[in-house]
Amino acid sequence: MPAEQLYRVVADVERYSEFLPGWRSVRVIQRDTDLLQVEQEIGLGPMSIRFRSSARAHPPTGLSIHSDDGPFKHLLIQWRVEPVDDTRTEVELDIEATARGGLVAPLIESNLQRTAHELIPLFVQRARDIA
Repeated sequence: MPAEQLYRVVADVERYSEFLPGWRSVRVIQRDTDLLQVEQEIGLGPMSIRFRSSARAHPPTGLSIHSDDGPFKHLLIQWRVEPVDDTRTEVELDIEATARGGLVAPLIESNLQRTAHELIPLFVQRARDIA
């Protein structure tokens, strides 16, 4: 799959709730060139978390998402999309998350780490579906 095709899916944060399980809503609050202010709601089992984040696009090879809102003391999501050749792409997703504390903090942190491994195939499938 061409890197540009996959990058477009990664950078289209407004559509995450259409194909990512658990993403209940995503709303862009402000858009400024390659910087988006985003409000998201994610379901983690019976729990729902809402937070605001900043998403900075690094076309055509990456996206950085940062938040210190809601349950997060620190959230950093780094996407890297690198072409190997014309038809193959290498994708990396790193998630660093520190919750503010309380009983749900370990649940939030462990679910986000587990989710990182499950997300890449969903983005690849989405890119194939809309190609």
